[in-house]
Amino acid sequence: MVYRGKILFHWGEVSRKYWCHSIRKALRDGRDVLNEFHSYTNEEMREFIVKSLLPIFSDEFFTSGGITLDEYSERTSTHSDAVALSENQHFKGVWRNKPDKAKDEIQITMRFETKADAVFGRISLSEDAEEFYKLDHSHLIGNNLRFTFETNGERNKFLEVQASIDDETMNVNLYGIEHCFGNYLLFRDDHY
Repeated sequence: MVYRGKILFHWGEVSRKYWCHSIRKALRDGRDVLNEFHSYTNEEMREFIVKSLLPIFSDEFFTSGGITLDEYSERTSTHSDAVALSENQHFKGVWRNKPDKAKDEIQITMRFETKADAVFGRISLSEDAEEFYKLDHSHLIGNNLRFTFETNGERNKFLEVQASIDDETMNVNLYGIEHCFGNYLLFRDDHY
């Protein structure tokens, strides 16, 4: 994130610098603090690397493995662009389980769509798959996916999903606030 022209590595750095005072002042004055931040651009990251990192360490620190300083700066400042590429969005599409009717398992359907690096998702817990719930608090690290969603029910209103995605299957654990609702194996829709 960039705050007033300074790249922040993590929130801990905010509390150790003068920016923390500026944020508290903005909150006290009723201003929208999020408007003080923006995602860094490739150019801002490249400038940060060249002006702030390269002078600190020796050239050998960055060039191990045979790359040049320019290659290091380019790779590091543009690595986040890969998330917007379709070939890196292996989670996209429709996923469904094959519920065991004898065990009265629920039907789970998940839909994931992307727009550049933004991810949108919905989940249904019914056989007719007409009632979908919007995903919140979603994050994907490697092949591990987590998100929450809110149902329309009075009981079990807030649910959490923890999933592991393989090439064609997704192992899903569905949790309520107090207990686990079960483990489910979902398949890509085209293999359903």
